[in-house]
Amino acid sequence: MAAAYQPVPIPRGPQPAGNGVFRPEAYSYWVQVLGGQKANTNALQQLTLNVTSEPCPGGIFVFTCTYAEA
Repeated sequence: MAAAYQPVPIPRGPQPAGNGVFRPEAYSYWVQVLGGQKANTNALQQLTLNVTSEPCPGGIFVFTCTYAEA
């Protein structure tokens, strides 16, 4: 079942360094997922991506990957 989430806003300007602080100025490039066939996709690189030097205006989605061992 899919769930809708709100994007996390990207901070404007430099952020103080610290454990767990997201610092957008530390990144030269940003990748936006534009689409692609999501079924049977094993990696984000298999989707249609757009690389830019500007942060996405709508914010970012945060996710984690979990590996399951058989």
